[in-house]
Amino acid sequence: MPPRRRSTLLALIVTGFYVAAVAVAGVVAAATGDLALLWRLTIMQEPDAGATGPDVLIAVLAAVPWAWALWQCLRGPLETAPREEEEPRVRRARFALYAAAATTLLLHPLPAPWPWWADTVSALSMWAVAVLIHPVLVRPALRPRLARAETIRSAGAVAFGGMTVLALLGLVGLPEIDPLYLVVGVATLIWTVLVLLAQRDHERWRPVTVAYGIAALVTPYVSLLVAVVLVMSGTPVEPVSAPVGGLGALAGALQVIWLARSGHDLAAPASRPVPVTG
Repeated sequence: MPPRRRSTLLALIVTGFYVAAVAVAGVVAAATGDLALLWRLTIMQEPDAGATGPDVLIAVLAAVPWAWALWQCLRGPLETAPREEEEPRVRRARFALYAAAATTLLLHPLPAPWPWWADTVSALSMWAVAVLIHPVLVRPALRPRLARAETIRSAGAVAFGGMTVLALLGLVGLPEIDPLYLVVGVATLIWTVLVLLAQRDHERWRPVTVAYGIAALVTPYVSLLVAVVLVMSGTPVEPVSAPVGGLGALAGALQVIWLARSGHDLAAPASRPVPVTG
């Protein structure tokens, strides 16, 4: 059976509907000063005040990465190996990556802070990625890097297991453990960096996929830096301001793209080099 290639029709339809909805919301915001619909579609938060020119512009710009994320997810891989040629471990990793991308895409519009169940679903979806991508990352050619591989496994267990614990503490009404947030944050950072390094060294993943992962990792820190600069400059920063909210939307979209493209790259036949286009 020959390899299957991507179909862009579904991606074109869904992305087109999203862009049309954002255009209508932008016109409504500019005409009435009501940012609610536009922000829910792009920044995915409730606005803090009436519309201003920069706020509308930032919200419209925030739609670009989300439209690109929908396109990247739904158009599928460039090439898909016949099912009988796909290794079970690769198939499981692809499923986990797609499930995590879909979970991130669906949960991101929820207002912050997330309810306990959303935190739990998000943590479990990434826990599945950490568990199922590990056998694909570890290859005989990388045996000298087994120490890194075991660190990836351990960091993933601490990061996403800790997230699940924190979410369940909220469910049962127990007090949150503040030091655990720091541990989870550091473990998540270590896991993400090591996975990106492993993807860079692995022929199954394209450099552009790794670049999306790096951008998703860095953007939240840029958002934090922007918030600090705004505060230090004396600019009032509401809980959700346009620049910080826009960067938060960008970070979420980049995370979705990295997860989806990581799954797409694994779909290519293992016996051929991964295509460099797409």
